[in-house]
Amino acid sequence: MATEGLRAEEVPLRSPEFTSAPVFSNAGGMGRDEGAQGESVSAKLKGLAYGAFKRTKGFMASTTWLAFFDVRQVALPKSAYDAMDRTRKNWGRFRPNYVILVVSYVFLRMLFGSFYSFMVLVSLACLWGWVLWLRPNANTNMKIGSREYTPIDQKIILAITSFLMVFFFSNAASAIFSSLLMGAVATVLHGALFKPGQEDAFQSDDLEAGGSTTTSATADFGIQLSNAFTSTMAAATASSAK
Repeated sequence: MATEGLRAEEVPLRSPEFTSAPVFSNAGGMGRDEGAQGESVSAKLKGLAYGAFKRTKGFMASTTWLAFFDVRQVALPKSAYDAMDRTRKNWGRFRPNYVILVVSYVFLRMLFGSFYSFMVLVSLACLWGWVLWLRPNANTNMKIGSREYTPIDQKIILAITSFLMVFFFSNAASAIFSSLLMGAVATVLHGALFKPGQEDAFQSDDLEAGGSTTTSATADFGIQLSNAFTSTMAAATASSAK
């Protein structure tokens, strides 16, 4: 009885430790977003640089660039339908290549054609990245002076500022539009002139030819083994009968 009374007195002393549940920032608990908010700016930049380098290295080492610039596959389309079919197939195969080349062309065009507009875009990109990702507790309210701005307010203000700077205080919009138009024309020309899937067809033909040759050779070898086994059994039967 003394032991039971002692246990009953110990329970209220330990229960307050479990009465207050941990408070999470969202309904799902402490997730990846909250962990990312606690990271420093240098850690976020290092993670971004490492991920970009890893993806770029793997993509640049692929064989799609060799097929993309293979001039042996250039041929005029037979009809407009053939040109559209080639463009559709090449877009599905070389989509990352087209996107990288068009973005690179827009970057170089902005850098050497309109440096002021280029700096405006870089400044806006840095502002977006700092407000929405790099700054500590990026998904929380931002206090400027005596007023706080929610994440939705921040995005609205950034969108309005970017629109005004791009369309009214620089010629970035016209430069980007013309660059994208020229990139789209180059993409359509490349897709219409290059025959899609020729290497895959050749490889499949080679595999089929090799497979048929291997099959016939295996069949001949099996027939030879069967004949040898039959003649051996016949000779053994004859010798045992004697």
